[in-house]
Amino acid sequence: ITACIVTYRRKYLTQPNANFHDELSIPVKIMWFLYVWSVPNELIITLLFWALDYPVREDKSLRFDTFTNHGIIALLLLIDGNLIARIPLRIKDIVVMEIYSILYLIWTVIHAFSGLGNGNKKGDTLYEVIDWKNKPIATLITSILGVVVVAPIMFMLVWLLSLIGKGFTFTGGRRQLHVY
Repeated sequence: ITACIVTYRRKYLTQPNANFHDELSIPVKIMWFLYVWSVPNELIITLLFWALDYPVREDKSLRFDTFTNHGIIALLLLIDGNLIARIPLRIKDIVVMEIYSILYLIWTVIHAFSGLGNGNKKGDTLYEVIDWKNKPIATLITSILGVVVVAPIMFMLVWLLSLIGKGFTFTGGRRQLHVY
């Protein structure tokens, strides 16, 4: 939604002084934050699904929605952020990833013991590998590895891709305001 607003209201893309990022418009800052939050998480979701969840599933059929939810969306986000919008990623943004990872783990514990279910009649866990009730030690190890190892590695990968795509600079020079 933010990308649509920024695209529709092109004046958000022009910057009064290209050397100071503090002067970015609020919608652009929101769009950058959402990118920093969503792309590394989507890569983590994709990696963990194919490495941990898919191999233990009973139904191993490959459907279109499986590929779109766990792969194509990650690819499209990377293309959009690095090649099209050239959204910068900064090392300090890793804090956003770690806070989200910890909050998500807290949510999985709440979900496991609240009886919410997953909308599927075959069980109440979100993922087979995150089962706080029946396999707490294995889930704890998986969770710690996810927060301490996987999340920082995925963030660094996206950060390096943003450097390669020259997304770390924003001069505003290629984003002109067109008055109609």
